[in-house]
Amino acid sequence: MPSKLVLKNRSTTQLLIIVVALLTTIFWGNIFRFYPRFIDGTYDTTSEAVVIGRLTRSAVDGLTSENASLGQNIDPKRPDVIGSEQFNDQKRYFENPLLVDSLHLEWAPYHSQFGLQGILFSTIDLINPLPRKWRIGFYHLLASLISAGALVWIADILRRRFGWAAFCGFLIPTALEPMFTALAPNLYWVVGIWFVPMAIAMHLAEEEDSRRRFYLIAAAFVFFLAKCLCGYEFISTVILAAAVGCLLGTKESCERLSRILSNVAWIVSAGIAGFVVAVFAHATQLGGFAIIAQRAALRITGDSPSLQAELLVGKFASVQSVVLRYLAGNDITLIKNFGVPLGPVVI
Repeated sequence: MPSKLVLKNRSTTQLLIIVVALLTTIFWGNIFRFYPRFIDGTYDTTSEAVVIGRLTRSAVDGLTSENASLGQNIDPKRPDVIGSEQFNDQKRYFENPLLVDSLHLEWAPYHSQFGLQGILFSTIDLINPLPRKWRIGFYHLLASLISAGALVWIADILRRRFGWAAFCGFLIPTALEPMFTALAPNLYWVVGIWFVPMAIAMHLAEEEDSRRRFYLIAAAFVFFLAKCLCGYEFISTVILAAAVGCLLGTKESCERLSRILSNVAWIVSAGIAGFVVAVFAHATQLGGFAIIAQRAALRITGDSPSLQAELLVGKFASVQSVVLRYLAGNDITLIKNFGVPLGPVVI
């Protein structure tokens, strides 16, 4: 007969699977109906369009065509199409790749990153048996599942160390936060990999074996690298979030502080190393650093001629106005008529 411990572990595993499925459904199906336009569409269509464009180009010309970069297929007769209309065009071309040749579509590469997500989804797309009209929805489901799995992994570590209250306290806000519902299914952001380094760091916080510690740090480097190859956005936040994971150990010792600092140093170093390797891989893809430097300068200075001008021109708002704007609902938070009941809970 199975022991009580085995039965308990089995029931916990089954519960975790149910939670992953539930969270995936919330993300993929927009269950709480944050922002009406998103119910039947996609948040941040501009970013996802470059991934779908890559999928189409891979289907037509091969996985490594156009240096396997992200980008869009542009109709030379309609070069000024932007926004959601442009996104819909990319979906139409994806569903019927023959249009690439029949309409003589031109390739507009997106040089701001390496585009690992485009390569991965294109690889899956080459063996995907589903009808092409269903595939984008399937990839949204897959991205949502990866995000939910990473979040539940962290929550389960918290449960083992601090109890079920910590588990619920971590997951419930992620289920109610509109930005998770917006970003989790998105094929460009691939949010799930942002949280994996934090889970790895939490394991590192209590690992004593030197060989396992090496493997954990190496794994953190791999996921930091994957994040940077999928885009450099928020990489400093991802690294710092992982470093926070080093603080979430429960083992007490006289060397606790030095151990925490050592773990933080290793994780931050792994993050920086991943970023550097990604930049070199990106430069190799582009044939040099010139485009990367140009893009970095543009990101820093924005639309102003210099960084100093950008800082001087920038407008700053009070904390109160930002909070009220968030709770009232806008295109960024995706809250529409949901912020009013959510406000008292947040406050």
